[in-house]
Amino acid sequence: MAEQRFSPKKQLLILVIVTLTFLVVYHKKWIMTLNLDQLNAPGYQKSTREQQRSMEAQETNHTTVEIARKVENPTQNPEMYVRENVKTITYDCQKVSQQRMETARQACLANNITPSKKPRHIGSLIVSNKYKFMFELTPKVSSTCWKHFLHDVVDPQCMGNVYGDGMLNTVKLNKTIEELEEYKKTIFFREPLERLVSYYYSIVHYTSVFAGRNKEFNDLIIRSGIRNHSVMHSKPKGDIYNITFSEFAQMVLFYKANSSISMSGHYQRVGYKLCLHDYDFIGHFETLAEDAECFLKLINIADHYSFPEIHVQKGNVRFNESLKSLPRNILRDLIEFYRLDYEILGYKIPKF
Repeated sequence: MAEQRFSPKKQLLILVIVTLTFLVVYHKKWIMTLNLDQLNAPGYQKSTREQQRSMEAQETNHTTVEIARKVENPTQNPEMYVRENVKTITYDCQKVSQQRMETARQACLANNITPSKKPRHIGSLIVSNKYKFMFELTPKVSSTCWKHFLHDVVDPQCMGNVYGDGMLNTVKLNKTIEELEEYKKTIFFREPLERLVSYYYSIVHYTSVFAGRNKEFNDLIIRSGIRNHSVMHSKPKGDIYNITFSEFAQMVLFYKANSSISMSGHYQRVGYKLCLHDYDFIGHFETLAEDAECFLKLINIADHYSFPEIHVQKGNVRFNESLKSLPRNILRDLIEFYRLDYEILGYKIPKF
């Protein structure tokens, strides 16, 4: 059989194809080897994402080192050293309560309000013979929450202002006045005008679920001459009397000027109570979680009970908006009406 020969052109083409195939295979292996070596080389430029990750890691490490170094060497940056080493101030509820008592004592002396010689009026108290405490309720200072907690959770047998239980006396308690003096006595307060604003939005304002009962406020507003007609707000379940906070504030001042008209305990001044009787603990609404825990420790039940979680308050926004809505003279008179509470309870008078 005759040997098959390729023409010179075909031979050259075959040589080119074989050469290119060899180069492609060899080049691929060389590139892979090169990439593996260069990944660890100092001058290798990573992709944009890899660079970003690398820079973030370097910055994080750098920050950690810098903070540690500055703390170790405070002379290099005294401000940084001080800022990093500020001690957390612990809230000492018992100490704060003692300060509140002293503030009240000084204010009572300055205003010539002396302790009462009459037996303690215990109609507004919740009393537990089991745990020996007397807790005085203050309207709009989580009083409903305290009622449920103390009566339904802590001591179902406690007596006092619980679910319309009515007035208490030593006969009902089966205790003498002397025996009751051994009980731990506690009361909570709130910023005076914030308490007023809270009452307005929870009872008087037309958005309240209790606004259907605000006719008496509307009648008094008209009778006092604040305005001469009713203003209604339409709701799906019927019209509701629309009473502004300014009108409500003027109504409170009308109560003040006409002492013969009974004023609701929800916006009466309450600081005088600290002048009439002794208390073992004074809590504030603004530090409710801490002070509630302190009260439970005072009566030795903190290991068994905890006060319900405090819900988020919207009072600050409403408080500022409500007071800013008042004419200057009304706000001035309102602050003057509650001035004694501000002095006795140790709150700062708001400035607008």
